[in-house]
Amino acid sequence: MSKMKNIKFIYFSTLCLFLSQVLIMKAQNYVQILPTDSPSDIIKKAAQTTPSVRQLRWQELELTAFFHFGINTYTDREWGHGHEDEKLFNPTQFDADQWVSVCKQAGIKQVILTAKHHDGFCLWQSAYTDHSVKHSPWKDGKGDVMKEVSEACKKHKIGFGVYLSPWDRTESSYGTDAYNDFFINQLTELLTKYGQIDEVWFDGANGEGPNGKRQVYDFERYYKLIRQLQPQATIAIMGPDVRWVGTESGYGRETEWSVMPIDARLQESIAKNSQSDATFAPMGDMTDSDLASRSKIIGAKGLIWYPSETDVSIRPGWFYHEAEDNRVKTPEKLFDIYFSSVGRNSVLLLNLPPDKRGLIHENDVKNLLAWRKLIDETFKTNMAKGAKIVSKNGLNSTLILDGKNNTHFTTKGQDTTTTIELNLNGMKTFDVLLLQENIRIGQRIESFKLEYWDKNAWKEVITGTTVGYKRLMRFDAITTNKVRLHILSSRLNPTIAELGLYKLPPSVLYKANTLEKMRKSPKNHKAVGKPAQLKTSPDPKYNKGGDKAWQNGTFGSNTAFNDGEWLGWNGQNFEGTIDFQKSEPIKKVSIDFFNLTQSWIFMPSEVILLASDDGINFKEIEKQSNFGIAEEGVRRVNFKVNIQAKFLKIVAKNYGSIPKGYEGFGSPTWLFVDEVVVE
Repeated sequence: MSKMKNIKFIYFSTLCLFLSQVLIMKAQNYVQILPTDSPSDIIKKAAQTTPSVRQLRWQELELTAFFHFGINTYTDREWGHGHEDEKLFNPTQFDADQWVSVCKQAGIKQVILTAKHHDGFCLWQSAYTDHSVKHSPWKDGKGDVMKEVSEACKKHKIGFGVYLSPWDRTESSYGTDAYNDFFINQLTELLTKYGQIDEVWFDGANGEGPNGKRQVYDFERYYKLIRQLQPQATIAIMGPDVRWVGTESGYGRETEWSVMPIDARLQESIAKNSQSDATFAPMGDMTDSDLASRSKIIGAKGLIWYPSETDVSIRPGWFYHEAEDNRVKTPEKLFDIYFSSVGRNSVLLLNLPPDKRGLIHENDVKNLLAWRKLIDETFKTNMAKGAKIVSKNGLNSTLILDGKNNTHFTTKGQDTTTTIELNLNGMKTFDVLLLQENIRIGQRIESFKLEYWDKNAWKEVITGTTVGYKRLMRFDAITTNKVRLHILSSRLNPTIAELGLYKLPPSVLYKANTLEKMRKSPKNHKAVGKPAQLKTSPDPKYNKGGDKAWQNGTFGSNTAFNDGEWLGWNGQNFEGTIDFQKSEPIKKVSIDFFNLTQSWIFMPSEVILLASDDGINFKEIEKQSNFGIAEEGVRRVNFKVNIQAKFLKIVAKNYGSIPKGYEGFGSPTWLFVDEVVVE
């Protein structure tokens, strides 16, 4: 599984270089923007861009699973070096049916197997390499993991996909033109010997092969073969059908558009092809917090439907490691991830790594099924069911409660705003809002607000931006007999397919904005507005709030490091100095970090607080170290002091290199800082 660092950036450069391939589709999921189009024309075209048949099928899956299994399972690594001894691969209780049946019970509708990871070891009987199961002791070299997983998927009637790593650290032809032939041969085996393949998953990893060379991947040729042999299959991540959301945290954007702008470099290809049956993968960075707002699409040359996938592992690593048996994500954590992925117009790809026995570990199974129970308990009763619906400019209002995502409410004439009032037939208590658009018509809603009737006045519950296929929002529980939904902005007439009001089970009761309240900038935040400087600017990719974002009083996202005001440094320390302009009494200093080892983001090894009266000679006040890295998300470091100072300096030392047992061992870690608060 590729991570941050160079391989994540290779994702973008490779995307720019190779995804100009035109792929034949049957839906209007691409539109060209003409030089004569006005801004309103462009917004209209964006509203009318829709998913292809294969993209719609994929989006409706909602939950998919990854099986990271291979030689790394037995070497206790995340990335193999290549040429590992095939005799190491020997699952003693291998049971593909157990893998798939567990997924089925958890509500997962499609699985993807790592048929070959970067180490080059193949889980099928490939005719083109000896580095495979055929030279392992498992089933006397006659076993075929691909075959058994595909058969289990057929038995349980769920989708089957394949991951084939373009990077191969074993194959001698890697780094030459001959390797593309080799890759095509292996891809052909996977697409012709195992029945229907529903998804082909490529990542952007492009390291050196055994000869020290890097490969120029012929993705256009790979795509053409997939369309020829498995035309129904979605091509994901390094492909034209599905894009990576931008983190491996399991948390997507608060604002997630499925319609993306196309780069000008595709215009030559666009001009040569029929616009009614073509699709293009967009160019450039797909991890920005704003990918397709009005300001982003106005300057585009074309628009395509290109939905996001949000991936995460149930464990810290992507392959099984015994040391992580007690670090499986809890049902409550998985539940939170569900709301922040599927509930943010994405599909969740959850990794379930089989262990050395060839089984999904019992700890993983236990938490996975408990997670499913939480989902089922939450959504078993729609409190809005049977409500009387009123909308002065609405059409087909009752369709928002018919349980179908292919029917929809819309507005009369050219109205792009509306209010839908629901009389709930008695007092109801709920703390979850579900909204769905009929994406067969397009994605249109830009902002909305939910209100409830509180005895004698309407009060706001929550506001949101995009909806898309599904939007889920939690809030403090309210009890009322009336609610109303305001669509505040939409690209053409909004199309609401479903509306639901639900109650969370007691074990996951939502304390609205608990972390936001904790992180809320205090009134006496002395650092806000004061001159400040950084010794080293953050990486431009993670500097959305500007160099002053670390002390401006605005806190970034609590769930995603790339969505908000987080500043990121790769392999470098954070060092910031604040000039209070006069000597100030200081009682407390706090600084927030993001810790997410799956994305190579680590707590600092040490945080030091220093003070000065002249800005030149600094005295160390206090330092803290030995921060645990197991707990994910926002982590706050507090200093309680009693000093007078004109200048304050905070130094956070980068963790250094990824420790043993974590993917990317030895590579530089990332350090993410959000806000320094001085009181």
